[in-house]
Amino acid sequence: MKKLILASAAAVALTVSLPAVAAAQVDHVDLSYQRLETPIGDGDGFAASGALLFGTGSPINLQLDASIAQSESVTGGGANLHAFHRNESFAVGGFVGFTDSEFIDAIIQYGLEGAFYLDAVTLGATVAQLDSDDLGLEATTLQGAATFFPNDNVSLGASYGNVDVDGVGDFDVFGLAAEFKMNGPVSFFANYGRAEDLDVDIFGLGVRYNFGGKTLKERDRSGASMGKSTAAQFLF
Repeated sequence: MKKLILASAAAVALTVSLPAVAAAQVDHVDLSYQRLETPIGDGDGFAASGALLFGTGSPINLQLDASIAQSESVTGGGANLHAFHRNESFAVGGFVGFTDSEFIDAIIQYGLEGAFYLDAVTLGATVAQLDSDDLGLEATTLQGAATFFPNDNVSLGASYGNVDVDGVGDFDVFGLAAEFKMNGPVSFFANYGRAEDLDVDIFGLGVRYNFGGKTLKERDRSGASMGKSTAAQFLF
């Protein structure tokens, strides 16, 4: 049961011509505190993550993001590679990645993702497949999200998703997020997620260092903003 909840929580995290390889641009790095509460126990830990962006200005961009998390008893990590086209109105692409920990062997994840840019709102959608040979499980996730920018350096987000675990059933996932950036490169963020049917909650607080002098809105629309490499924070 514990493996099922942890694998499902990892799925929640996803509830997203090649350019000439130029020098990678470091987009951001961050450090956060995460708390996971489940019916079988709670956990506290810390997660670190970062993202690189390749091919800015090319027809196809590449993004590599990765994270690692340490809890009281488990170390886990993950990485995703995204390939996408983006212009001033929208972004569309796909990704492939994995999460792994001392408790659960590699969970492979892949799918399609996109975003549509309005004046002060970004709308996003992701469809993904997760496969775990270790757990003998497959899951499909569908998720929609909206991020509102009251100004260029404040973002408020909400998401809703559905996770269908093969042979087990499906459940709904809800999420909230907020980020605030000061005049310098540092921003602060908070996140909350809940899998209602599993009675699983996750809370997070963190600090992020942003490279390149972009505002939060500019990072969302021209930086390494495809998907989220947050699966490791669920591996407690």
